Order: sequence, then C-alpha cells, then structure tokens
Amino acid sequence: MEMDYTQALEYILSLVPRGIHLGLTRMRALCSAIGNPQRKLKFVHVAGTNGKGSTCAMLSNVLTEAGYTTGLFISPAVVDYREALQVNGEMIRRAAFSRLVPEIKAGVESLAGRGMFVTEFEALTAMAFLHFERSGCDIVVLEVGLGGREDATNVIDGSLVSVIASIALDHMDFLGGTIDKIACEKCGIIKPNGVTVIYPEQDSAARLVIEESVRLNEGALIVPDLAKLQLTHTGIEGSAFRYGAMEFTTRLIGEHMVKNALVAIEAAKALKTKGYTINDSALQRGIHSTVMPARMELFSRNPIVILDGGHNEGCALALREAIRISLTDKKIIAVCAMMSNKDYVSYLKILAPHISFLIATGVPTERSLPATTLYNAALDCEIHAQCTEDCVEAVQRARAMAGPKDAILVCGSFFLAGPVRKYLEAF
Repeated sequence: MEMDYTQALEYILSLVPRGIHLGLTRMRALCSAIGNPQRKLKFVHVAGTNGKGSTCAMLSNVLTEAGYTTGLFISPAVVDYREALQVNGEMIRRAAFSRLVPEIKAGVESLAGRGMFVTEFEALTAMAFLHFERSGCDIVVLEVGLGGREDATNVIDGSLVSVIASIALDHMDFLGGTIDKIACEKCGIIKPNGVTVIYPEQDSAARLVIEESVRLNEGALIVPDLAKLQLTHTGIEGSAFRYGAMEFTTRLIGEHMVKNALVAIEAAKALKTKGYTINDSALQRGIHSTVMPARMELFSRNPIVILDGGHNEGCALALREAIRISLTDKKIIAVCAMMSNKDYVSYLKILAPHISFLIATGVPTERSLPATTLYNAALDCEIHAQCTEDCVEAVQRARAMAGPKDAILVCGSFFLAGPVRKYLEAF
C-alpha cells in the first residue's frame, strides 16, 4: 500500500497510545520481519540521562567531516519528526519516509496477529535501521531512547564503542528509584570485550556501576582527562577550549557541553583504534559545526532568547551553571512547561535564585503539567510568576516584559520548544 508523507506519519504516530513497554522480544521479531537490517551496520551506541543527543550529534558530525557516510538516530524530535533519522546531517526525505512506513506496517501487523503490539519508538527504530542500511552508512551513531538494557536500540548484536553520557535521576518509574539502579539499566548497552567512553563527571554511585560493568564484560574504560582541558572562553555564543595539544570551539552553550564534546572526541579517538581515519581537522570541524535545537540553543540575540529542553535535576544544574557564566548580568524571564511525571519542584528550586520572573505554561499533550500547578510551585520557591496554558501567549508575555538587555529563557519540556520555535520564526 502506497502512502503519502501525511499518511505515513499519522500511521507511526498512531502507535503512540501503546506507550512505553521496555523489552526486546517485539523488537527482535520486528527486525526479523524486515530482514534484520541492523546486522549489516556498524554502531556507536550512546546511553545516559543528559547530554546523549548533543554527544551523538557532535560525534556524527566528526565522522561525516572525516568522510564517512554516517547515520544518526536521536530523539526526541523538536522541530520535525524526521530529525530522528539523519544521514550526514540531512533528515530523511519525506518520500523516503513514506516508502519505508508500509514495510514497517506490514511487519507491525504481522506481529499483531501473534499478539505482539509494536510501540511507536520500536517502529521508528526499525525504520532507522532500514534507512541507514539502504543509504550505505559506514557507521551509525545510535542514541538510546530510554534506559539501555531493554531499550529497542539494544537489539543490535554489538557496537564499536559504547558511550555513557551523564547519568541522573529520571524516568524512575521505568528504570528504578536510585542512581545505581538507573546506571545498571544504562550499562546494559556495554558489550563483552568492548570499549566504553563515559562522561567525565559521573555521579559516584553511577561511576562504580559503570566500572563494574566494564570489568565484568572484560572491556576497556575511557574517561576524558579533565586535567588536559583548558577552557579559554565561554559565553552565549559557545565556548573555546584546549584539550591536550588541540584547540576546539563549540557553539553549544555551557561548560557541560564542553565536557560532552570531550566524550565525542574520545569516542572518535577510540574509533581510530578500530581502523577509522579521523584527522585533527575533522575533529575540530565536527565539534564546531554542531548545533542542536533546544539544547541550550541561542535562538536570537535581540533580545537574547535561549531554548533548553531539560526537565530533570541534572539539566537544571547544568542550566544554572550556564546562566551563572553566560547570563550573569541579565534579568532572566523564564517561560517554563513540564510534564506531570517530572520532578518540577526540584527543577524550580535549583533555578529560583537566577530567575527574575517565570511564566508557567503548558504544552499540547495530555501528559503536560497544568500551568497553574507549575505556577503555584514557582510561588512556593519564591519566584515571581504568572501563568497561561497557551505557550505562545506565554512567550508573547515574556517578549513584552523583556527589556533590550534582558534574556528570555524557554525551558523545561522538549515539547515546549517546537511550538515556541514556530512562533519565534514567524515573528
């Protein structure tokens, strides 16, 4: 059955109500139904709580700059659903997306007849494998969706390098209520005799779990050496830094993004030991060229508007540090929305001393926290605030309040960034 893009997208999104159901049984069956394209690909597999997406994007760009046809699978999409499937930095074309969906649908329906109901993320992951295999990808940078051990992406047989980004408390209803339990799930991507690169400032409990997992798998652990890092400049335009003998610039804001860059650099160096040719210039260009929607993204300069889709305590700490360094002389007006299953109180408490005014809002999803609930939490944290469920109206209010030297921070849920971007781009 042929589909146009709208029909294809509607079908994939129709699987969303099935929700999150971890486990690999359905994914293995689905991949088998479409010919196991993942077995024809080579991977760098990336798990973690915070920083996965930016690390994946930087490493993908480095590999593309080095001349490799590089697949990139990331989530969540912020601007366009097709962001999840990229080859050499280009989103999958609508026509290609539309051609793939009927093949996936046939597999999904075949499994449904056997009592196995595929989720949206599983279908999208299977589509990614098909797209990358047919695009002739030399290597794929594969971001875990949730956790690691039972995530759909972990259907792959192995990886050239496993990467563990920063681990923090999040998705505790699925992964466990403590850092060490969450780390155990993330470490499920570590393969026997493999190479694992990790974020250099892991929580101590997470670090112990990672080290033990690498040891049990008889693998090698690589940790970026912060003693070799010299931060030479940081601000709202990004950062310049020296790592060892090399100089780099990144357009991503915040010191945590510099440390994510170190993870990508070390992962690229690990790939060199596997036979990949990546020179210094490719490393530098790949790190510099990376921009990420809604990851401490400088959207405009007059007034300053920054979009950041981070919704947990670790994200709030990183955002606080970026504000302290890059926006220390600015009055900050925040537009914030959160999902109802997130720890929005801890998030607000961390940011409270740095926000002059907050407009609590909502996003068009049933999981959105009511704006009034977020507003009351802000007042409890002694933040001057108001609220509106309409996120576009919230940004309009922020623009009306902001003086020429102030900054608007759109933060919290990734679901907020999409509609806000559309409004700002049309303004």
